[in-house]
Amino acid sequence: MGLEPEGIDTMWIQTDAARALLAWKSFLDDEIVHRSRDLARATGESDTITLDQFRTAAIPALEALLKTIQSGGICDGYRKAA
Repeated sequence: MGLEPEGIDTMWIQTDAARALLAWKSFLDDEIVHRSRDLARATGESDTITLDQFRTAAIPALEALLKTIQSGGICDGYRKAA
């Protein structure tokens, strides 16, 4: 009997794949925050970001991430590619 919970398979992730995933998550986080801040400033609420603004910012942020991944722009980290 192994230490893993029942029904969970063990799988390895290559280092470069793990780095890419972290870079994608960081890119998406930064995009959502940046776009949400712009929305907050546009409404005159520069010191508060709402959940609705995060939701509104998420769609174009996801589209930006998709385009960046498809173009190969994120490899070892998006900051290097930017």
